[in-house]
Amino acid sequence: MPAMPESIAAALPEVAVLDGSMGRLLLNLGLPSDGVLWSARALVDEQYHNMVVDAHAKYIAAGADAITTNNYAVQPCYYRKAFGDEWEEKLKAHSQLAAKLARKARDGSGRPEVKIMGCLPPLVESHRPDLTEDAYLREGQAFFAKAYDTICEALGEDVDFFLAETMGTEQEMLCAVRAAAKHRKPVVVAMAAALRNRELQAVPARAAAVVEFVLQEVEQGRADIPTLCFNCGSPEACTQAVVEAIPAAMRQRLRDAKVALGVYANLNAGVEKRQAAGFDPSKQRTTDGGKPSKIARREDMTDSMLRSLCDEWTGLGITRIGGCCGSTPDDIAVIAAKLKPAK
Repeated sequence: MPAMPESIAAALPEVAVLDGSMGRLLLNLGLPSDGVLWSARALVDEQYHNMVVDAHAKYIAAGADAITTNNYAVQPCYYRKAFGDEWEEKLKAHSQLAAKLARKARDGSGRPEVKIMGCLPPLVESHRPDLTEDAYLREGQAFFAKAYDTICEALGEDVDFFLAETMGTEQEMLCAVRAAAKHRKPVVVAMAAALRNRELQAVPARAAAVVEFVLQEVEQGRADIPTLCFNCGSPEACTQAVVEAIPAAMRQRLRDAKVALGVYANLNAGVEKRQAAGFDPSKQRTTDGGKPSKIARREDMTDSMLRSLCDEWTGLGITRIGGCCGSTPDDIAVIAAKLKPAK
């Protein structure tokens, strides 16, 4: 394989602020709820394209050093339901559009140093490793590899690096990583922090195995992975994955391999219970059969709590911090002010 280019991600500050939830923010800005397309509704309907640009711009203005393209819901599971036989064509077009809208936001922000992360989403359902494993057996490794290759190709022109986001299984993560490597761009790996098994039980000890997979890809020169994140778990689950499950010697290997650690937590209420029950789109609808409503945020997730979490995480050697579900630009502004106080 050709040598990887020098990691663009290395250009991030030593301590970097990631962005927050696009889905929550788009709903706050007026995007209609959609239980099939979710946040991809803002890509499908042209009238919401400027809303996506505005959402990215708000995170940049809040202090984010990196923003993520709004194609998390642009994936086969949802697109087959929404578009039938046209799903592949639509997936490619909307992934490409998501990257261009992110670039438009950065170009107009006055902060050209902000990096754009191209999202490589779960291809089935988030937090459902059981369904992902079943699909992997049914569809085959080639299907996963082709899907990620298509997304990488669509995003590639306008992103600085890729983000394999909320990965639930090692197999899916490796498919995403190798697709990114094929396109000769760095890829940040973000594992779903609870690291659930087929029974949807949290298994924090899996973090050590994930780290070994990441290190093998990096140490053998197969991929450029500048950061390993744990995301979309409660702040406590994110901390547990890093602190309790990764041995000190393995953390040293990560440092030697120049792989930073990151977290961006889910700030919503009841996240562990909801994930353990198994994500099911039908359960997200209102009791009267209407469209999905926003999930309540944790009441204790105040500015003071966010600052305390930043202290805790940076004390553990975590240098990439942002927000996941439930977070907003206000939260990112708090994190940025804490991590990068004005001089």
